[in-house]
Amino acid sequence: MAGLCGANSPTCQLSIGYAKPPGYHIELARQLRDVRNHGVLALGSGNMVHNLRALSFGDRPYDRAEEFDQRVARMISEGDDAGVVNFLPLNYALGLRSERDVIEHFN
Repeated sequence: MAGLCGANSPTCQLSIGYAKPPGYHIELARQLRDVRNHGVLALGSGNMVHNLRALSFGDRPYDRAEEFDQRVARMISEGDDAGVVNFLPLNYALGLRSERDVIEHFN
């Protein structure tokens, strides 16, 4: 597995078709799950809660934002895909995960 994430790794960006319902995206990701067995790295990124207009580095997050973030993290950890199905592009990360994956939350 050395070099899996190196400069020579194939990369493909998935676009989100917003005309499709949220469940479509998680099912599509589940169909793509097997590519992970062929050395393909799946990477998802983004924040669940942010208001860039109100962003001020060093300030504490709003309580409601922290509560929402914790609720979403709990649903992900518990495997409650139905509870988070409306959050794109999170659906792809959820659909691509396997039973043996370790879920980590940060930031």
